[in-house]
Amino acid sequence: PRFGACEFTVRHYAHDVAYEAEGFIEKNKDTVPEEIQNVLKASQGSLLPQLLSDPSASASDSAPPPAQPAAGRLSVRAARKPTLGAVFKHSLASLMDTIEATESHYIRCIKPNEAKQAWAFDAPMVLAQLRACGVLETIRISCAGYPSRLPIPDFIHRYRILLPGPMEPLTPESSLDEYRALAGRILAVAFDQQPDRSQVGLTKVFFRAGMLALVEKQRVERLNVAATTIQALVRCFQQRQRFLREKRAVLLLQTLARGVLARRQLRMLRDTSAATSIQALARGFLARALFRTTIRGIVALQAQVRGTQARARFLDMSKEHAAIQIQRTVRGYQARKQCKHELRLITRMQGRLRQRLAKRLVEKRKEEARSAAHFQEVTYQLEGKLMALTRQLDESQTRSAQLAEKLRQAHAESQQLRDAQSATIASATAELSARVEQLQKDK
Repeated sequence: PRFGACEFTVRHYAHDVAYEAEGFIEKNKDTVPEEIQNVLKASQGSLLPQLLSDPSASASDSAPPPAQPAAGRLSVRAARKPTLGAVFKHSLASLMDTIEATESHYIRCIKPNEAKQAWAFDAPMVLAQLRACGVLETIRISCAGYPSRLPIPDFIHRYRILLPGPMEPLTPESSLDEYRALAGRILAVAFDQQPDRSQVGLTKVFFRAGMLALVEKQRVERLNVAATTIQALVRCFQQRQRFLREKRAVLLLQTLARGVLARRQLRMLRDTSAATSIQALARGFLARALFRTTIRGIVALQAQVRGTQARARFLDMSKEHAAIQIQRTVRGYQARKQCKHELRLITRMQGRLRQRLAKRLVEKRKEEARSAAHFQEVTYQLEGKLMALTRQLDESQTRSAQLAEKLRQAHAESQQLRDAQSATIASATAELSARVEQLQKDK
């Protein structure tokens, strides 16, 4: 690192990667704790002991042999335990040996989000991973060039069907320029005069990404159209021959069948004529019998219906008359009750008003009674009022007698009206009863 910095950056073609140099030596000196190793070795599974034993053995094998102690000296140096760096290095070397010994196919795993949740897609994060893996750069390089290529003779042999109309066949003696010109004509037809999608080289035809599949699709479509046309012509010829054979057979069968049908129809016409005459006589008799039965049933039904309707009308009239009587009685009672209530209210109001006026008049009279002349004048006025009140009392008694007489006359008239209505209803009831008995006798 420059200027004593502990961080440096390696600029890859896809992305810049920063590394921190601090603690590299300490990390490489770390060893796997013995307690963890003992716990994992005591596992009943066969994989964990194997994982723990291989790196240790390999690390110990790869380590240089310890120096022989000098004569007369005892070595007290213990065996070194494998560090995490040595284990990782051994793992990486084993992985590289496996990759070089096989034909590898890589699968790039992309995390959709930081939380690794389902149905959550972080587009900037995925784009950064694709850029870091070099996928975008690989796609850009592939699209910028011509990844697909074919030799010119193979291309002409496979895709010459795309040219419209017949063409002169090429012979082995034809020059390379003729082959290239024919390949150019095929490409012009396939890509509709778009030269940027393909190029014709000296011995090969080059295609951009996806263009070869497009040409193959056009070839398949052209072959499908040609196969469909050939199938249509062959099937048309077969169906025409079959139709001619069936037509001759049908004409012969029609001739025989029409003769049989004509004789059968003649016999049917004779039988139909006789059956029609018998049916006409039988149907006439049945129709007349049915008509007479229907007339009798209709007359009986009409009589029953009319009787039912007459009884229903009579019942409705009776209910209506009773309802009218009830309504008249109720309305009279309500009117009298309302009138009495209003008279009570009016009388109470008049009493209160007269009481108030009387109090005012008494106070006024008390003030005026203090003078003798005024007292004499009041005496004369009271005598006049007394005479007027006497006359009014006589007139009210006369009016009350007249009203009582009118009330008795109205009561007598209402009684006569009720008697007349009762007689009318009785006569109508008798008439309806007689009519019902007459209808029943007619039935």
